[in-house]
Amino acid sequence: MADLMGFGKHCKVCNQVDYLPFQCSSCNGVFCAEHRTQEQHACPAAAGAQGGVVVCPLCAKAIHVKPLQSADAAFELHSSSTECDPSNYQRVHQKQRCPVDQGGVRCKEKLTEINTYRCKNCGTRVCLKHRMPDDHQCQQRQATARSAAADHAKQHSMIGKFHNM
Repeated sequence: MADLMGFGKHCKVCNQVDYLPFQCSSCNGVFCAEHRTQEQHACPAAAGAQGGVVVCPLCAKAIHVKPLQSADAAFELHSSSTECDPSNYQRVHQKQRCPVDQGGVRCKEKLTEINTYRCKNCGTRVCLKHRMPDDHQCQQRQATARSAAADHAKQHSMIGKFHNM
């Protein structure tokens, strides 16, 4: 009969034999399923060793947390510097709105990935409610664009005639 005791490893916390042990990426200790997370085995190497990124709640900028530095300390350092600009928060979090204006009332729909439609004729980004060409004055925008292109072409033809004289 085979000796199964040689296959398993002992958990560093409870000394239980585990045949599918977990190895901690921070302290390289071997643990059972119950003690596999860094919190469950009170990993001494994991306390801030990872570093990472947190988002500032005041200005919405990414704050890089250095290894062995707490996120709170990194935030304090960032917020006390000139890099933290609370007015940036509004610019970052303000979503674009539908540009359609009908009868002096502007559409209040915020444009997101799901509810945005880009018109194939004029290229304007509008909400789904105003996706039809008549709803967002598509012909008017095209006519304006065409007249601007025609004016531009006229100017270039006049300049060409002037240079040929």
